Amino acid sequence: MKLNNRSCVLDAFASVMGWDPKLIALQVGHQGPEGFHTQELIEVALNNGWCVTNIQRSPFAENPETGEVRPINFGKEDAETRFIRHLKTAEGVVLGTNPEGHLHAVAWSGEFAYDYSDDSSFALIIGGKIYSRWLLPETFLRMDRHV
Repeated sequence: MKLNNRSCVLDAFASVMGWDPKLIALQVGHQGPEGFHTQELIEVALNNGWCVTNIQRSPFAENPETGEVRPINFGKEDAETRFIRHLKTAEGVVLGTNPEGHLHAVAWSGEFAYDYSDDSSFALIIGGKIYSRWLLPETFLRMDRHV
């Protein structure tokens, strides 16, 4: 199988799962003529013994009556601290925006991000804070193996 389109999100999932991207594409059922959607890749991961949890960096809730939007906090922990805690304790796929403003995905090892688009690795957390020179993270798809 020849992939029609290199996909950052496909490569990120493949890296975390330890699979060849072509094997994941086979399970998705297409070669990526227009790329791959995260939901397709989450489905493959779930079907192969992974638990995928969506951790948002800045979750919010909207009051349907007033339209008021408020940030979600988690007890004594704010959303940013929670996001960083999950990044530090798990591997997965980080979704965000690159410096050019394009949506991008990288594999996350629990310590470093790996970007297959240019074969580079970099830290996202420096001094306990998000460092966003290479990627502005918005979502962490935390991936844990089922036991």
